[in-house]
Amino acid sequence: MPSAFSAAGWVVLAAAAAWLTSLSTGLQARFTWAMATTAALFLGADELLQFHEHIADAAGMTRQTGFVWQAWVALYGVGALTACAAAAPVIWRMAPQERTFLAAGVVLFLLGT
Repeated sequence: MPSAFSAAGWVVLAAAAAWLTSLSTGLQARFTWAMATTAALFLGADELLQFHEHIADAAGMTRQTGFVWQAWVALYGVGALTACAAAAPVIWRMAPQERTFLAAGVVLFLLGT
């Protein structure tokens, strides 16, 4: 049940990002919000279908020892850093309050994982 609730949250976030995509006028801003929409949909699917658990299992994790339990973090981290680099120009053009709000959301998300 918690995974379904989390997945639903990602779908709501994806809908909000899709709405912002439709409101954006510049190509770079539209690309950034479309990328956020795609990422939120992927993370929602991941929560629901538990892709990250399968990655940990494939990496040789054993539930008894917890060895390589967070293997999926390295794989997803590469994607997240690539997305952040692509979105950087749009993020830097945001108002300082919006950047602060975005940074707070990122920190909150990372503390919850």
